[in-house]
Amino acid sequence: MDEKEREEIWKIVRENAEGFRELRERFKETAERFKETDEKFKETDEKFKETDERFKETDRQFKETDRQFKETDRRIAELNRKMAFLTDSWGEFVEDLVAPAVRSFYESRDVEVEGFMLRQKSRINGSHMEVDVICYGKTSDDSYVVAVCSVKNHMRPENVNRLIEDVEKFFRFFPQYQNCRLNAIAAGVRFDEDAVIFAQRQGIYTVVPSGNAVEFVVPEWFSPRVWTYAGK
Repeated sequence: MDEKEREEIWKIVRENAEGFRELRERFKETAERFKETDEKFKETDEKFKETDERFKETDRQFKETDRQFKETDRRIAELNRKMAFLTDSWGEFVEDLVAPAVRSFYESRDVEVEGFMLRQKSRINGSHMEVDVICYGKTSDDSYVVAVCSVKNHMRPENVNRLIEDVEKFFRFFPQYQNCRLNAIAAGVRFDEDAVIFAQRQGIYTVVPSGNAVEFVVPEWFSPRVWTYAGK
């Protein structure tokens, strides 16, 4: 092999070596790019995981909200049931206990009961009034008396004051009784002790629970107040 051939061979070797170096550099660049791409995929994967966690948290919150709505619906249904029960029980208390006691009380005092009404309502010029029990009758001296009874679940002094206010405007809302003397009655499932005494001192009859019934509480010193129609 002459000198020229050797030079040619070394030239080819050097060129190949340079090509290999360039190829290695490209492989290194490609590897770096793959590494960068892998990091981006990892970042994307983390973001997907975060998004998935957020969806899971949102789903959990929706489920909790749904549970709370169901609980609210349950409570409303329970409240409606209790209200219906109280309304029915209240009507039974008035009709089965208080009303008969009022009628019997006045009949025992020689009043010939001619009218007996429950839950009477009247409206005048946008104002209204409702009375739980009205008992109307003729006395032994041929005069007429009307009893206005207010029934409360829990009778308190402020309820007694409200009853007095209602009684004072009763003849305006129920003019058919303007020829009567009027008595007021406070009845309750429960009574504040001071409400009983307060009502009696105001001349108002009190009807309180007694066992499975109700009774009028009339102390010896009690003097019933009488309201009469004073005109317009």
